[in-house]
Parts: sequence; C-alpha cells; structure tokens
Amino acid sequence: MNVLFAKVSLKQVLSWRFVLLLLPCLAIFTALTFYHEEQEKQRYLKFIEHKELLQTQKLQEELFLEVEHLSQTLLSLSQYATGYDMMDAQSLQAFHMLLKSVLKSNHHIDSLSFFDPAMQEVLHVSYQLNSDTFDCDVECAFPVDLAQDTLFISGLRLKKVQGKVSHPLTPVMQLVMPVFSSDGIKKGFVVLNHLNQHLYQQLDWANKDVPSQTMLLNKDAYWLYHPERKYEWGSSLKLRQHLRLSHQNAQLWERIQREKHGSFYDHGHLYTFQSVDVAVQLNESLSVIVDRAKDSAMPWVILSKYPYQAMQEQWNHQQNIYLYAFVAVLLAGVLFMWCYALEHLANMKRHLQQNDYYLKQIQSLSAVGSWSWSEQKLHFSEQANCLFGIHHQHDMKLKSFLVLVHPEDRKKVKLKLLECMNDQVDYHMIHRIIRQDDQVICTVQCKACVCLGEYQRIQMIGVMQDISAQLHEKEQMRALVQQDTLTKIPNRSLFMDRLGQNILYSQRESSRFAFLYIRLFDFKGMKQRLDTAKTDLILCEISQRLGHAVRSSDTVARIAVDVFAILLRQTSERHDLVCICNNLRAILNAPICVDDQQEVIEVAIGIACFPNDGRDLDVLSIHADQALVMAEEKKNTVFYSDMFKSS
Repeated sequence: MNVLFAKVSLKQVLSWRFVLLLLPCLAIFTALTFYHEEQEKQRYLKFIEHKELLQTQKLQEELFLEVEHLSQTLLSLSQYATGYDMMDAQSLQAFHMLLKSVLKSNHHIDSLSFFDPAMQEVLHVSYQLNSDTFDCDVECAFPVDLAQDTLFISGLRLKKVQGKVSHPLTPVMQLVMPVFSSDGIKKGFVVLNHLNQHLYQQLDWANKDVPSQTMLLNKDAYWLYHPERKYEWGSSLKLRQHLRLSHQNAQLWERIQREKHGSFYDHGHLYTFQSVDVAVQLNESLSVIVDRAKDSAMPWVILSKYPYQAMQEQWNHQQNIYLYAFVAVLLAGVLFMWCYALEHLANMKRHLQQNDYYLKQIQSLSAVGSWSWSEQKLHFSEQANCLFGIHHQHDMKLKSFLVLVHPEDRKKVKLKLLECMNDQVDYHMIHRIIRQDDQVICTVQCKACVCLGEYQRIQMIGVMQDISAQLHEKEQMRALVQQDTLTKIPNRSLFMDRLGQNILYSQRESSRFAFLYIRLFDFKGMKQRLDTAKTDLILCEISQRLGHAVRSSDTVARIAVDVFAILLRQTSERHDLVCICNNLRAILNAPICVDDQQEVIEVAIGIACFPNDGRDLDVLSIHADQALVMAEEKKNTVFYSDMFKSS
C-alpha cells in the first residue's frame, strides 16, 4: 500500500487562506453596508421631513408678504380716496387714473373697482379686459357693514366673467377697504381682485422635477391647488365636492385641524402641513383690523405629500442590489473555491500518480516492497508480490500469507505479527519464504509499525526486502575474513576462535584435547627452486592431505606461510597422538608431483595438550609454538610436556 501526500505550493496555500479570509470580511462589509444604508435612510427621511416643513413655511411666508403688500396698496388707495368727492365727475376721473396707474404697476392685480354705499360699481379697471368698465350682475361677495379702518380679505375664488366661471380656472383673492369722509360718512368701497399668480407659480415650482406634491386647501378641506386638476375647486364646482381631503383621508384631516403645522406618515406617504392665516398676521403688522366673513375659506392649509413608500422601495431596491452583489460575490467565491478544490484534487491526483510511479521504480531498483495489514487482510505492493513470485495483485488473509512462509518459520512469524498488532509495537522479523513461481527459498527482512488508519482503525504498515543475496555476500565476506585465500581452509583468526570455544567447552565438560603446529622444512629453499604457482600447488595439496587425515570434527588451519595447525577434539592420550603424528608424517612425506617433478615434504610437529600444558588460550598457543621450535631443531615430533623432562 502506498501512503503518499501531495505537495502543496506556498502560492496555493496563500490563495486558499486568502479566499477563506475574504468571505467573512465580505460578510462583515456587507452587514456594515446595510447598517450604513439604514442609517443613511433614516437621516434622509429626517432631512426630507425638515425640507418639506421648510418649504411649506416658505410658501406661507411668501403668501403673507404678497397679501401684506396688496393690503398696504389698498390702504393707500382708501386713504387717497378720502380726499376726493367721489360723487363729482372730476374726482372720479382723477381716482380712475390713479387706479389705472396702480393696475399697470402690478400685473398680478386682476381688477380694481370702486363701489358706492349702495353697492353699485362706479369705477372698474381691469388689466386683462383692457377696458375701464363693464356691466354685469356681480353679486357682492364682501360684507357691506365694514367699519372704518377695517380690511376684508376673502379666500381664493374662481374668477367669473359675465356671471360665468372663466376657463381655464383662474383663482382670485378679493381685498375690500371701505372709504369714509373726514366727517365719518361712508363714501363706498375700494375692491382689489388679485390673481395669486405668484403663489401658484411657487406651488408649480415646488412640484417640478421632485417626487413630492405640494397642495393648497381651504378650511373646509376643498382643494384650491392640486397637481391633478380634477381635484380642484370642489367648493365652486359642485361635481367635485366628493374629492375633498376629509373624504379621502379623514385621519390626516383631523390631525390638520388639531395642529397648525407638523408631519404625518400614512399609507406609505410622508405628509407635512402648515396652516396659513394671513388675517392674524396682518393684524399684528398693519394698523387696520383685518376682517373675514364667516363663510370665508380662510385659513388655508399648505399640504406637502412625499411618496415615502416609493422612496422605501427605492431604498429596498438599492439594498437588494447590494444583497444581490453580495450573493453574486459569495457564489463567485464558492465557485472559485470549488474550482480551486477541483484543481487542487487534480494536482494531488497527478502528484500521487507521479509519486506512486517513482515509488514503484525505487522499490523495483532497491528490491523493497511495501505491505499493510488491516481488518485481517494483507495488501502487498507490486514489488512485494514480485518477491513472493505472485503475478496478480490481490489482498489475502493471514492464513494465505503464512502458506508463503517457510514451514519452519510460520509459527514464529504468526506469533510475532499477532503480538505486535495487539501490543501496538513495531514489527521486525527475518524469515524465509517460498516463491510461488519457481519454489525458490528466499530470506526476507520485514519491518513495520502500528498506526491508526482510516476510521481510526488499527493497521500495520511496513516494508520487506529480499536479503538472500546480502546474506550470501555476508557469508562470503565472513569466509574471506576467516579462511585462507589460497587453501580455502580456516586461517589463524578462525582457528584461534575455535580453539577458544573448545577450551570453554572442555572446561565445562571436564574433557581434554590437543592441538598441533606443523611447519614445513626448507620452505624458503623450495620457493627459490620453484616459482610461486608451484609452491601454491604444493601448499594446497598439503592442506588437502591434512584435511583427509583427520576427523570431520577436527579443524585444520593455515596460520602462517609454512605453518599449519590441527585441533584434535577429545584426543589427549599420548599413544593416540603419536599414532596420529606418525600417520601425518607418512601422508605428508609422500612425494608431490609438480610438473613432472617429485617433491618430498618433511615437517616438524609441536604438540600441546589441554589442560596439562595450559588452561588459557594464549598459554597453550605459546607452549605449542615452543614445542614446534624444539621439533624443528630435532626434526621430529615434540610434546610440550617432554621439553621439561629432557631438561
């Protein structure tokens, strides 16, 4: 089983973290945007409410200034008429010229008239008709009992020409001032009809290119000015009386009657209103008494209607745009993350495939296979299957795996595997397997560790390697170290190792043994007579003869160029050693044929016995060497024990 991890670059990590950080920041930014928009909306509503109130107040002030100017003009005319005898033709002519001059100087005045005390119109000056007088049945719309220094102001009325309402509907305001002589006799009335064009221009301007509507009502809830003309002049046109405000919005009209000015939210609209009573204001600014008839349409109400619901929808639409933008960005972020995840998974898959290929190549080159054991099933890599001689990769149970193990190693392998899995310790085992394809026995080394796998399940993962060649090379190295390279028999190192082991064994078993040192006579002279190849052949022949002359349990070794050693286990009797030495001499003295030449080898033999000649390896080796030196002098066989006897 291949356990691999894909390599993630720093750029990918930073991109991933950037997206994860961007989404909450975007959510916080959107929430703050919505909060800011809500605050802006509330501030804007307050601003609109204040603006509409200021507008209604401005219209009220402008209306008052206009009426005040007209009242002062009429007051001047009344005072001027006091000095004339209005029954005299010359006086009427002079007053007539005065009225014409006043009319020409103010185009907003529709007409100027003078009525006698009997309510007969004596003078009439009209700017629009461009005529001095005309005859018509004009009903007096003002009270005839006006006292001196009293000014009458009517509400807005429709202009009538020859008893008919003019078209288009033209609203006029009537101002009346009585004229008294110096002795207090009433001479008549000066009447001024004002067109109120300036007021209507202001109202038209207020309704131009803005979502709000500014309207004008009288005290009976009739519309005097309305952007939709069908609502106007219900008081004069009987067919429109049902359109007045008291019928359309009774709650709003009740509040207008209770308060002089204010604001009101109703049915998705913002209403601001301002009551206009010019009579009260003129009483405070002029030295005359401003009077109104009981049926007068004053005071007026300037009403402004702002489409709050439309504005709310606009704000909601704007918030929806922000919401849609946020959702779009969020979806884009999710899509980016999804695409990035797909790309990342594709890169991981590509890295896994590439690393898996590299791993297979490395395992093939190093002859190392991987394996895992989980849920009682073993999974082997391709290289591990090659080690077992299996060509088809498949999972197998523990019992099937043990069939592949050498019969002598099955039990210990099974016990070791179960022990490591239960105790959750590392597994290390060297055992033999039988290849399934060629039935060759191989030695493998297995190492594994226990870990938590998928779903927190305990599993064992490890590697295995065929170490047969390594063991063979190790044996060869050991042979090179412990064998003589020429004769292929043990060298001095191996001989001393076996001699030491035999000493320990003899001490434990209380047995005896002997070992011999054998030196070839005149080996230097033979090397001078013969070349190196021939002397090597002679040495090999001698080693073979010595090996055949002793038992298989004994050890024959070459410990020097011309010195051989023989370890005779469990042989210490003197007569046995003498027979063995005589036999060795006879075998070695037999001629050796080398390239048609006969060479006769003579030897000297030194013998040391355990434990008589020593109980230590070094002591025994020294004593045997001393016996060999003595044997060279005597050219015979010498026991170390005989050296003391001769002395």
